[in-house]
Amino acid sequence: MALDLGGLYEQMLRQHMLASTPALRSRAGETLTETVERGNQIRIKRRECQKLQMKLKKELQFNRKVEINAALRQSRAELAELEQATPIQPDSGNPQAAPRALPATDQAPASPHRC
Repeated sequence: MALDLGGLYEQMLRQHMLASTPALRSRAGETLTETVERGNQIRIKRRECQKLQMKLKKELQFNRKVEINAALRQSRAELAELEQATPIQPDSGNPQAAPRALPATDQAPASPHRC
């Protein structure tokens, strides 16, 4: 429930934005202007994906198709990140995210072939 006109206006805009763009959910701590800006970025990124898809469809040369497809995958990943309700954080403090080292052994692995 809003106690002032500004809060009421913000609630109405958020409800309208959610109804018109279901992929655009407010992130925790995100202001209305940040949500609107992210919505604009989503619209731009979707348009970019559509252009790349059309370009990929029209291209005849395989090597150019590979380049366009890589750009399309990158663009889709960025779009998915923008559409998420919570932003993706890098796993800098997660010890499970780092590759695990193999246990050290004193002996070299036995090979079936001796030279």
